[in-house]
Amino acid sequence: MGALGGFAIEGQIAGSASRDQLTAQAIAELGLNTGMRVLTDTAHSAFVTNLETVQDSRAQGWVTNSGSTCTWSGVTSQLSDLLSHFAPLTPGPVPDQVQVASPQASAGYVRIWNTARGPGNEGYTWEAVVGIASAPAPCPSWQDTGTARMMTFPINTFAFAWVWGPEGQLVGELTLSPPSQTPGAILLTYPDCPTYFSSPACHVPTSVQVSLPAGTLLWNDPNVNAPTMP
Repeated sequence: MGALGGFAIEGQIAGSASRDQLTAQAIAELGLNTGMRVLTDTAHSAFVTNLETVQDSRAQGWVTNSGSTCTWSGVTSQLSDLLSHFAPLTPGPVPDQVQVASPQASAGYVRIWNTARGPGNEGYTWEAVVGIASAPAPCPSWQDTGTARMMTFPINTFAFAWVWGPEGQLVGELTLSPPSQTPGAILLTYPDCPTYFSSPACHVPTSVQVSLPAGTLLWNDPNVNAPTMP
């Protein structure tokens, strides 16, 4: 009887721990999805609208100043300039409390937090930090096809979500990691006007695209630190 009682208690503890983890993962995914939705909507609306005013000389400068073979410092510096002036995001590097890149990547990000109800109607708190950051490859490029001129600036996304339990204890973290081989990009397309034709329309984009890369989820990433509960 004692052995069966012990087994029942162990099973109950295991069941409770599994329930808590599933609850934390579900709430973290809610936070991550909310943050990514805000970032995606921002990238496809206000960010695109702002980029429609970028002069071709400035876009070409972002590529040129990244370096002919593009250095990490050159790329991060130019993306930082691009995001700080045209992206309606909090400018700056990946926040210190979630630093996962070395050297630090330039970024623009949003921070969101809220509460959610778990088992027994207990309150949980979540926070998500999501944003745009430098991609390690390929290099930014400027291409003239003879009919159009295009600037392509590869980008990555980063996304982290944390969940705290009813007692204020951290119960888990969820990371969205985009594969480095398939970054997203900022693509600006300009008309290729003849040299004898001068018009303001020749120097602003006819098309703007911002694509954010997909990623994979990792629970409790050991390379991610937890901020203070909001």
